[in-house]
Amino acid sequence: MAPVVFLSIHNIKLSENLLPKFGEKSLGVFYFICVFFFLFNSVVYSHGSLSARINEISIEISKNPTKASLYFERGFLYFQHFEYKKSTKDYLKAEKLGLRDGSLHFRMAETYFQRKLYKNALKRLENENLVESLTLEATKLKAQIFIKLNKPLMAYQFYSNYINSTTNLKPNDIIEYCNIILRIDDENYKTAINAINTGLLKLGENTITLQLKKLDYLIASNQLDEVLNQYNYFILNTTRKELWYYKKAVYLNTIQKQQDSNIALQQAKTSIALLSPKYQNTIAIKKLLHQINELEKNLTL
Repeated sequence: MAPVVFLSIHNIKLSENLLPKFGEKSLGVFYFICVFFFLFNSVVYSHGSLSARINEISIEISKNPTKASLYFERGFLYFQHFEYKKSTKDYLKAEKLGLRDGSLHFRMAETYFQRKLYKNALKRLENENLVESLTLEATKLKAQIFIKLNKPLMAYQFYSNYINSTTNLKPNDIIEYCNIILRIDDENYKTAINAINTGLLKLGENTITLQLKKLDYLIASNQLDEVLNQYNYFILNTTRKELWYYKKAVYLNTIQKQQDSNIALQQAKTSIALLSPKYQNTIAIKKLLHQINELEKNLTL
């Protein structure tokens, strides 16, 4: 059997030597490429394993056609294999055969959600027999359903409960929560930033996706001093500073602080000068240096 690759975003450490290859693109793009590469391999291997397991369970079902737990197990395998209609069919068969496992309702709700049958999913989550261990995940799924049903206030209520109670918080949970906040009020950056800070407190200050999102929100809400502090955070927390000095210079220029922008540009140039010739001669660094020089020429001091 082919090995399954397991990946956690927390296991991906930013390689400063790779950063120049992405030029002006955000660090979020860097993480996306890394995650995509590893997940692609993971999906290829795991789907082969899933197909083999589905075949094994199907043989078992042919021998025991009234065993409800087998249909439930295969239904979950189909779900993992993105075959949601087959998953639903097996779950309903398991229920018809008398399966009363509390997790069945949650698994069916997951499947209905993927099929965009949001009201069916919500009905399953309201079942009183829902297994207690899945209560928090059900709370999060309810929030996601209410987003799809265009009920952001209800989504906010359930997501707040999830964020405050879960011990399995992920960066994307916080970002999705912030999206709900801004959907209710597209100028409520204060609450969104507070949510980001809560996520950083729980997940760690150096959770890059949240720090990048915080920068976006600070810029959008015109918090000039805080934006500069956020740029300084990135400059202080990377050994490759040239890109962030340049980004800071661009921002300073947009808020009419040309003198400070020029200082940041000189710092970016110094950072590049300190690189080894190997990196100075890369296409990305040459492009960045060109952008620095162009901005420098256009500054009105």
